[in-house]
Amino acid sequence: MAKSFYAALIGISIDRGEIQSLDEPVANYLDYFNDGRREITIRQLLNMSSGLDMPVHEHEEMFFPLITWTMPSQWGWKSQLTSYSNTTM
Repeated sequence: MAKSFYAALIGISIDRGEIQSLDEPVANYLDYFNDGRREITIRQLLNMSSGLDMPVHEHEEMFFPLITWTMPSQWGWKSQLTSYSNTTM
């Protein structure tokens, strides 16, 4: 899902003239790519052909963070720390 969202945003940026081409290096826009990744293009990232490892649940954790709260004892439960995540781990 995230890849489609990013692709749409990049398409909008191309239409607005903010990005010239999918074949531009990502390092032109992200300073932290000015290392061994400086030759990777936007197209390669969108096609998932950049050679970078994809961390497990990278996008899910960005959009759906783990929610943690304490259950109040007045609800009849012993007060305890409870967590919820809408990602499958």
